[in-house]
Amino acid sequence: MINIVDKVIFPAPVPSYSFDHPDLLWIRRAGLSPLPVHICYPEVPLSSRGLFVYAHGNGCDLGEMIPELQFYANSLNVHVLSFEYDGYGCCGGYPSESNIDQNIQLVLGFITSELGIDYSQIYLFGRSIGTGPCIKLASQFSKIGIEIAGLILQSPYMSIRHILKKFGPFAGFGSYFIADRWPSYKNIINVTCPVIWLHGEDDELILPDHSVELHTLCQSDRKVLKILEDSSHNYFHFNDVTSALDQFLTNYPVRLYESLSSDDGHLSDTEICQVLVSEEKNRNRIVTDREAYATIMDLFSASSQIVNTSWMASKNIFSSYS
Repeated sequence: MINIVDKVIFPAPVPSYSFDHPDLLWIRRAGLSPLPVHICYPEVPLSSRGLFVYAHGNGCDLGEMIPELQFYANSLNVHVLSFEYDGYGCCGGYPSESNIDQNIQLVLGFITSELGIDYSQIYLFGRSIGTGPCIKLASQFSKIGIEIAGLILQSPYMSIRHILKKFGPFAGFGSYFIADRWPSYKNIINVTCPVIWLHGEDDELILPDHSVELHTLCQSDRKVLKILEDSSHNYFHFNDVTSALDQFLTNYPVRLYESLSSDDGHLSDTEICQVLVSEEKNRNRIVTDREAYATIMDLFSASSQIVNTSWMASKNIFSSYS
């Protein structure tokens, strides 16, 4: 059951899309309704600069973000996979820290095991509330020696409790009586991959000080802090964001199809293209983490081989290091 604090933190809007949206991919979850995800494709997929896994803010759903994410895909020549939160859009359940953590964990397992994409080709991209689960996952990856391509943080926060303190002494005092969510000021210390912070100079909800402090705490030697002028919490100049991200991708480059090989059980370039490039074949496919693997591979005329290592590493992240 959702508690009062979570109802405040996760004000899910009226769904902006329906179950029959033509470009959704559904990942089956044991005992739960399927998880909606969406992939934005770049204009030149075979030269993609990597895969962004995007965690949206708390005031919108996946559908509302698709135009913006498609802009990033085209402008930066990347694939962008976004996933939904429980209780948002067409996703059942209720939103909470643990449920969102499980969703991003499931998505990473799907990407690495089912699609055969290596962690080193994946950038975690969080915005506002979505930065919390991204930092947490990147931190846990670093603890077990998994290096992702990078971590992109737009309007991040130290922790939910730190945000509440901004709303006066009463809210600050009351924050100590609730369980904190996503203590990013603790998790960021462990992150070793490349990191970029993007924060609006005029952000009055989450002050830029949060990014400055997180940047200071982060131990990575590959980190960039961008405080963007004339930007607030909900408004950014797209060109400023893409310019900063383009430089970040240039400084810490990967190629999505560079290391894929069927020799080690992962999908070949041709097979992964059939999964990621062909939007028609991705439409309305309901897949599962393990049971439906043979089925989806038949659908895409791809290899039936798979390596379990990446899936198990991702699957056990939170249970082993929470």
